[in-house]
Amino acid sequence: MVGLALFASACSSDDEGSEPTDTTSGSAEKVAVDAPGVTDTEIRYSVLATASNDPSGQCGLPCFATGVQAYFDYVNTEKGGIYGRQLVAADLVDDEFGKNQEKALDIIAADNTFGTFASSSVPSGFQAFADEAIPLYVWASNPVAMRGKASIFGDARPRCLEVGCWDRAVPYLMKISGRHKLAVVGYGVAQASKDCGQNQAQSVGQFAEQIGAGAETVYLNDELLFGMPNGAAPEVTAMKNAGADVFASCMLSSDTKTVMQEAKRQGLDIIPLLPSGYDDAELAAYGDIFDGGYLRSPFRSFQADLNAAQEKYNEYVAKSGGKTSELTFTGWVNASLAYEGLLLAGP
Repeated sequence: MVGLALFASACSSDDEGSEPTDTTSGSAEKVAVDAPGVTDTEIRYSVLATASNDPSGQCGLPCFATGVQAYFDYVNTEKGGIYGRQLVAADLVDDEFGKNQEKALDIIAADNTFGTFASSSVPSGFQAFADEAIPLYVWASNPVAMRGKASIFGDARPRCLEVGCWDRAVPYLMKISGRHKLAVVGYGVAQASKDCGQNQAQSVGQFAEQIGAGAETVYLNDELLFGMPNGAAPEVTAMKNAGADVFASCMLSSDTKTVMQEAKRQGLDIIPLLPSGYDDAELAAYGDIFDGGYLRSPFRSFQADLNAAQEKYNEYVAKSGGKTSELTFTGWVNASLAYEGLLLAGP
């Protein structure tokens, strides 16, 4: 079984999540509002994510949008909406993996939604939303694209990946696993991935004494392409020659799987440390490829006793016909942020 390691790093939020709020005082009050996406009966949002050309093959836009609408369905059903209006994920936009900025500008030009939910491996359009002060609710996987932008809200505080703001999770996992020779791999086309790789590689030196004798980073490559079109054989051979026995991934789970499959083929005894990818169906489809490794989840595992918020999530995602996944849950959390923001703003 994959170990689910739950952490709060030095620069991440210590919050454990929250129960569904009941702070709905005044939420039924209806007044005339002149704002994009607000009609007499609805408050409409866009959802911007990848549905096509994604080299990972993951469920992007459909899962993210399912989570958003599932939370809206919960609010509309159990709270009667807000301010006499229903919340709606009305416009689902596919950024086709490489057209995030282009599609963001299309949403802005249309001017017919109140805010946008976004998840992207290459978030080139986030700045455009920030320039217009349009509320943007995102998967906080790209801290560089979020930081310093007051109108962008993440499902969690974005990780601090700068050198000097050291990742503590990878050194800790090296310590408890008893493996002390680290290989780190990330993408060259995603700045967050490159920052992740550099930080994790250098963090070992900061905590070498605590990890144990001989702890060091023996291999780093942060210039790979999404989908690993050239295969993983050269990477695994280099890791093997360097003596690596633990692998910190700054990549999508699908590419980490490719590396681990090649490691097994080459007879390299190495375990993976995954930064994300908590999706039961996806992990089950991978079989035993990640056995012995560790997955860092930003929220309480669904194998644990569920809190009230997660029970509502399960209920309404099931009603929608969607699936439980990290990205669906992120959409749910983002939608709750949008709802809480409306409550705080007033009718």
